[in-house]
Amino acid sequence: MQQIYQRLIAPHEATLPQSVLEGLQRMCSTHKRAYFASLHGVSTMLANMNCSPVVVPHAYVPGSIAMSIAKHSPYRGLFKYNLQNMRRTGVLERLLQRAFPIHLPKNEMIVQSIDLTTICPILTLLGGGVLASLLILLIEISVVDRRMNRQRRNHRVLWW
Repeated sequence: MQQIYQRLIAPHEATLPQSVLEGLQRMCSTHKRAYFASLHGVSTMLANMNCSPVVVPHAYVPGSIAMSIAKHSPYRGLFKYNLQNMRRTGVLERLLQRAFPIHLPKNEMIVQSIDLTTICPILTLLGGGVLASLLILLIEISVVDRRMNRQRRNHRVLWW
């Protein structure tokens, strides 16, 4: 990764876009250029763009925004209390609507048919795992059975 960074990104680091809007404007002004950004970030900038970007299907990196607080922090309860109040009064919903005002249409799930030859390697691997686990189970049962037989032979009591 370091070599890829040094070879491809470091020489152009000074010319990288400073904001999502700048990156999208560069993408629109140059032919055959792609820009990787959050879908929410792009949706808020659509009105300021002179082209219409196309989303590449199945090319995304899932992400979320979070803030960490130590487990026994005295501020933890304060944050929970204020967040609950903001959620209850609708402040969080209004902030969400202001930050991401454009509602993008929901993508419909595309159902693709898959034939048996496509999933054959997966099924083979799954079957091999089941057979290997059964073999290990049988070996364990035979080892335990042998140990029990040895213990029975060594602990026989003769009654007169």
